[in-house]
Amino acid sequence: MKMQSRSFALTCVVALLSACSEDRPLVAPELIADLPEGAIQAVVQQSPGVEPGTTVYTVRVVGRSAKVASYQGQLTFTKGTLSVVSVNTPTAPDGEVHIVNSTQAAEGKIRFAAYATEAFGTDEAFSVVVRSATAALPDLTATLDVAGSAEGRAMAGTLMRASSGIRDVNGKLLR
Repeated sequence: MKMQSRSFALTCVVALLSACSEDRPLVAPELIADLPEGAIQAVVQQSPGVEPGTTVYTVRVVGRSAKVASYQGQLTFTKGTLSVVSVNTPTAPDGEVHIVNSTQAAEGKIRFAAYATEAFGTDEAFSVVVRSATAALPDLTATLDVAGSAEGRAMAGTLMRASSGIRDVNGKLLR
């Protein structure tokens, strides 16, 4: 029995190390279910904010077998529906940079970009903490303008998808 336990534990460790050795982050299956091979998509996920009356929207760039090392895009929403409290970029490993420009947030636009020397260690582009003017879910859309590989090849526009609504933290579509 003791030998079986050790064998099982060793199998689990090997599986975990194999999963962690991927050159891209693990992605929830719900986020890439409708993506064709080689495609990427901007995804918006909603979670409750820490302060009362706030909501956190996290923009992620996920893909199915796509090795992306750079992207640029924007999060848009109806002007006047959201008040930005803060914008945060992920803590990224060395060789990875995330940039967010929220100067046009009052007009309903937040631009974002990121690049990595090889591949991204996180699928998070940025998160924004907001206060909403209404109780309804806002009309948020995240789009990608351009993306490329570490070798400098541009990704075809047909392989870059806009967000398909707002999802909860588990990937379930809310709207």
